[in-house]
Amino acid sequence: MKTNIATARNRLEDWGKSAPALACVLGSILLLQLASPAMPDSGPLGWLRYGIEEGRGRNPLWWLDLRQANNGYYEALMSDSSNPGVKSRSLLSRLWIPAGEAPPIYDYHPFRMYTGAPNVRSHDPREGPVFTNSRGLFDREHTPGRNPNVRRVAVLGDSLTRGWGVAPEDVYLRVAERALNGESKTRPFEFINFSVTGYRATQLFDVALEAVPEYKPDVYLFVVSELAVSPDWGAHLYSVVQAGKPLKYGFLDAAVKQSGVTAADSPVEAQRKFASFRAPVLREILTRLKAHAARESAELIAVLVTAAEDPELVRKRFRPTQRLLDESGVTVVNLLDTFDNVKDIESMRKQWYDAHPNAEAHRRLARNLIAKSKAKPEAWRKLTAGNK
Repeated sequence: MKTNIATARNRLEDWGKSAPALACVLGSILLLQLASPAMPDSGPLGWLRYGIEEGRGRNPLWWLDLRQANNGYYEALMSDSSNPGVKSRSLLSRLWIPAGEAPPIYDYHPFRMYTGAPNVRSHDPREGPVFTNSRGLFDREHTPGRNPNVRRVAVLGDSLTRGWGVAPEDVYLRVAERALNGESKTRPFEFINFSVTGYRATQLFDVALEAVPEYKPDVYLFVVSELAVSPDWGAHLYSVVQAGKPLKYGFLDAAVKQSGVTAADSPVEAQRKFASFRAPVLREILTRLKAHAARESAELIAVLVTAAEDPELVRKRFRPTQRLLDESGVTVVNLLDTFDNVKDIESMRKQWYDAHPNAEAHRRLARNLIAKSKAKPEAWRKLTAGNK
């Protein structure tokens, strides 16, 4: 008994000694957070400010992606391990699996690196419910060719628009489609989801040119989300270089050569070399998409979509891209304010640590998409044409 009492007393004394130190640490963290707005945007203090603000935001999508594997997002996506210390396996190793096991979600693609596998019906531990059609789209079946009886909208995005973690019917574009059809007095709307988890703007550009045209859409909806504006925007190009595949498009090949990125570079080094090329590449993509849509007798609308993150940080990260979009002449619908009035941002998330929107957040995005489109006559005309 005396021994137990002495042990308890010692533990209390140890806690008493450590409590002031803990209070100092917590107090220092609080002071850093309060001081962060006054810190510069560049230099050592700029990096400290960035770290503090990202900590407040509980990890943006691109950071969650990057930390999942030692070689970056793509290898993690195709690997059986999310441990950064585990060497990720190649995509091809996921394509050959023992009989009776769950089917893979993705197939190999020579330029995009991966694309949806056809006819998947599964529940992935990370991605949630996964359904693909016979063409590998994360969507229901759609008939190729022009359909004069519908207003067809091709949607190009990443995991946020694909619907990571939510049922297919809860994805914001599907919610918006139902709402628009409830208002339409003429042709119904048909949204076709070409979005794929992890796709950067360079992959979406290829989808727009190679996969979308056979469906003859009336509108191209190009979704610009976190992955397009992140420091890791060039992860796809880096993966193509590592795989020794051709860049396919001259302007991308030129950007890689000018950046000096090679297969021998680490992901961090490649990210550093690509940093100054994000805006020029995105500008070229938008210019080419606009011309492509015009050739296809279709409209182009860019949509800024945010995950469930601190709106203040979101706007700061998107600010350079918003200026670029304004200069491009592309019609833009800005949904970055979707979660402005949400007191508890984590209530909008798939998980507290995962900023992908949950079903309620997708409903908010859908309502905001329709409201912002209506508030911008040019966007509403392009989206609806003679449907309303």
